[in-house]
Amino acid sequence: MLAAVFTSLLAGLLALYLLQRMTYPFFWADSMYYLKLWRYRKTLQSRMQQGITTFLDCFLHQARTNPNKPFVIFEQQTLTYQEVDRRSNQFANAFRVEASLKKGDVVAQLMCNEPDFLCVWLGLCKLGCEVAFVNVNIKAKSLLHCLHSCGAKTLVVGADLVHFVEEVLPDLRKDNIATWIVDYTSTSEDFNTLLDKVEHMSGESLSELPKVDIMSNFLFIFTSGTTGLSKAARIGHLKAIMSMAFFHMCGATSDDIIYIPLPLYHMSASLLGIGGCIQLGATCVLKKKFSASRFWKDCVKHNVSVVQYIGELCRYLVNHPVVPEEKTHTVRLAAGSGLRSDVWKAFIKRFGRITVREGYGLTEASIGFLNYTDEVGAIGRASYFNKLSMPFELLRYDLETYEPVRTDSGRCIRAQTGEPGVLVAPLTAVNQFLGYAGNKCESEKKLLRNVFKAGDIYFNTGDLLLRDHKDFLYFHDRIGDTFRWKGENVSTTEVSEVLGLLDFIQETNVYGVTIPGYEGRAGMAAIVLKQDHRLNGTELYNHLVKTLPAYAWPWFLRIRNSLDVTETFKQQKVKLVQEGLNLDLVQDPLYFLDVSQKDYVLLTCPVYPALIARITTGESSRYWAKKMMEDSGTETTPPDSPTPPPTMATSVNATPMTTGLSSPLTFPVTSSISVGSPAISTTLPAASSLSVFNSNLASPLSVSSQLSPPSTLTCSFTSTSPFPPSVTSFLPTLASPISPPTPLSAPSMSAPPIGPPISNFSMSAGYDITRGHAGRTPQTPLMPTFSSPMTIPGVVSNPMVQQPTMTGGVDSRSTITFPEEQEDPRVSADINTGGGIWGFFKGVAGNPVVKTVLDKTKHSVESMITTLDPGMAPYIKSGGDIDIVVTSDKEINVEAVREAFQEVFGMAMVTGEPGQSNIAPQPVGYAAGIKGAQERIDSLRRAGVIHEKQPVVSLENFIAELFPDKWFDIGCLILEDPGCSIRIEIFTQTTPVALEHVQQAQALTPPNYSLGWSGLIVTVGEVLERSLPSIKRTDWHQALTGMTHRQMIKSAATALAGIYKKQLPPRTV
Repeated sequence: MLAAVFTSLLAGLLALYLLQRMTYPFFWADSMYYLKLWRYRKTLQSRMQQGITTFLDCFLHQARTNPNKPFVIFEQQTLTYQEVDRRSNQFANAFRVEASLKKGDVVAQLMCNEPDFLCVWLGLCKLGCEVAFVNVNIKAKSLLHCLHSCGAKTLVVGADLVHFVEEVLPDLRKDNIATWIVDYTSTSEDFNTLLDKVEHMSGESLSELPKVDIMSNFLFIFTSGTTGLSKAARIGHLKAIMSMAFFHMCGATSDDIIYIPLPLYHMSASLLGIGGCIQLGATCVLKKKFSASRFWKDCVKHNVSVVQYIGELCRYLVNHPVVPEEKTHTVRLAAGSGLRSDVWKAFIKRFGRITVREGYGLTEASIGFLNYTDEVGAIGRASYFNKLSMPFELLRYDLETYEPVRTDSGRCIRAQTGEPGVLVAPLTAVNQFLGYAGNKCESEKKLLRNVFKAGDIYFNTGDLLLRDHKDFLYFHDRIGDTFRWKGENVSTTEVSEVLGLLDFIQETNVYGVTIPGYEGRAGMAAIVLKQDHRLNGTELYNHLVKTLPAYAWPWFLRIRNSLDVTETFKQQKVKLVQEGLNLDLVQDPLYFLDVSQKDYVLLTCPVYPALIARITTGESSRYWAKKMMEDSGTETTPPDSPTPPPTMATSVNATPMTTGLSSPLTFPVTSSISVGSPAISTTLPAASSLSVFNSNLASPLSVSSQLSPPSTLTCSFTSTSPFPPSVTSFLPTLASPISPPTPLSAPSMSAPPIGPPISNFSMSAGYDITRGHAGRTPQTPLMPTFSSPMTIPGVVSNPMVQQPTMTGGVDSRSTITFPEEQEDPRVSADINTGGGIWGFFKGVAGNPVVKTVLDKTKHSVESMITTLDPGMAPYIKSGGDIDIVVTSDKEINVEAVREAFQEVFGMAMVTGEPGQSNIAPQPVGYAAGIKGAQERIDSLRRAGVIHEKQPVVSLENFIAELFPDKWFDIGCLILEDPGCSIRIEIFTQTTPVALEHVQQAQALTPPNYSLGWSGLIVTVGEVLERSLPSIKRTDWHQALTGMTHRQMIKSAATALAGIYKKQLPPRTV
């Protein structure tokens, strides 16, 4: 009996163990880590009861407990805890007597790694001063900014940095900032010497240390400043003492010798490194700066057992030639952050069985993670226990607006498993955020309010993390490092890791660059090749095909000898992004991906215009679209799709008009606008050969709704290619059939002042239903048969009045015709089914009773679906007879139009497709704005992304000088429905723009800018962002008017939808 019970108990325990291993394999690891963290907190509480509450208290405790234990080993020096304590007392007395420093004073410390860095820091702490660590690599302007932002009135400078400070001595004297040099002598009377005074000071402990509030500020640490001037982050006493647990939680002990090669002015080395050693009572080997050649030699020399890393330090070690010491070291633990998975694997494989403890932390807040398992690449765990000790959330994020996605009620949405989300943490007594000194605006930007309920406040880390199905957390990207291309988000970190797997690549820095006339950013990689290796473009292409989706491939390569990094080995992207594809600025060899050759080809000045022409005319987009469809498993030619209609070429009729525009910077103020003479031949800028295009669409410009019989107008653009066949041979052929180039038949004319003529292009192309809506076939009810030709649209005479231009009747004599619509065999002709999720059931049921039941029950089911998956809301609410495509993939545009049309029509299918326009990033003038919006529509039709009769809404913002020196930003919305012969133009609310900001954008635009006829190379939003720190380029309208850009678009789109609804012909049921 007893044996049976014992056997059953063992079987049950074994079953529970197997169940735990299958369902929660890391339960014991999570439990043990949580228990370790709980014990550390108990130890802290016990110490606080003994009066050990601050960073300084912990150091003094170790100096009393282990006075003769080595604390710092630096070059040929070895200082014990007691020796550092006594020397810091000398510094404290010198500062108190000679500099009159006291509790609450802010002192900036500009010193390289050395023992006196610690002694000065601890000495100032004993006086109750707040120390500001200053980056030794910053320039003079940044130094002054740092001193002003933290409010320092005293500057302590290392002897080897005196020459650096001499540049700003007049400014320091003007601001009454006292400068102390850690040296015996000085070359200038403006510098106060310190060491000669320290030598005569007592090393005995101060009679009384100032009392400290643990919730108050301890020190200032400046951010890296990779995207601008550094910000002084306040570090509280509580965060400092919590940071000291890092090495303990990683598994280090008091017997370890810890190697710290990182700069002390950053939190990693000062609080985590030195603080971690103090917490353990361990010994640290401090290096003045990191050296890959000395790393393993130092480890062997000092018998190092723990090393601290950050950023790309381990990559440098992996890429360094082999040294004998890397096989004889005694290092057992590497702790730090920023280690990529490919380097992680190579590091362990090459340097032996070293336990890696990868962490994640922030300077500003206490939120942090630690990967206490052997899972490669993860930065921590998101288990129940970890969220219990440190609450956090991952929120769905909009990379266009740099803001979390919110519901209609204004609440944020949690990211799903496997979906990158921005890391946020609630502000609590434990998770403090004391803000940035002297920068309330930036401090407020880091806070998210009303996240899940009214009144809650979360700290926004700005980092995108990903949680997998095993509850591991992975660093995905920094906000701003991710860019959009082909409507998809591209992670620079992911692409860098993939490129790093190739044996001829030593280092990569991936970023996005703008392409003229194209939305989004194309991927570009700055690459450092390994020694004695060459770029193998074919191997790289084949590698990309196997490892990355097509939209994430780097389109361009920049071969460099080295990559610029910050002092903590973080790669700098700002300069690379600014230089982009500017061949005047980039001196390094550039390569571009030639898909036809499956190779990277050298990019030279003669090839560049042809390449840009290929991209902006949509040649590459067809390849990308096809490739993305293949990647997603979408059939490019579904078997049930009807045969495309035959290709038809038509001519365009229009009434000759006279121009009322004098320059691209003004609006038309007359009632007549000219397109040009009936036949125009103009010489275009150097580009690949252009052919005669025929368009089904009439001119976007008109005079009134009552049109007289038009006369035929044709427009031919001809250009001879400036490139030899060897250069142009790589350009793939156009997908749409075009006629061969025709020679110039008339004298060339220069382009009119308003830029290229706004005229009628038509192309011989039939609509392939399998290519519409990015691969999804539109429903037949949304494509009725059309027999009426399209009228010529109109133009608003006064753009200041938000009046739409509506077309009237259709002239029966027009020569414009549409090919007959092929019947879709999948849908019965006698059933008018609505779109959306319920349309199919209504059409199939056909029974009035069934329809009534479905109508009454659908809302509750839809509510259930959208509650379970909020992402389904746009599709559930879509449907009806309205199918609108917005010529943009930006959610701010698509959602605004979608809400407007669903508000007017009740149900409407509104989707976004990125359209192209060959105009400047900042259009200037009405003509440029209209042309940009129209070109986006035309590009989608030419590429076959939408069919010829698809209703489209296109948006374009432009600036215009409505009155002398009075500039305004205006949004133009064009609705074009060729099937119903409707075209409407409407404008958003105007936003005033200061003349100085327009002039700045004009000054930044080169005189020979190829798209200068249409506007400026720098947008007003970019200028405002540079000039006014509190304004972002993504929505500067709100800062100036109190109304967001999205609200402006929706307001105009609502009026547009209402007018469109009235113009639509009645539908039969």
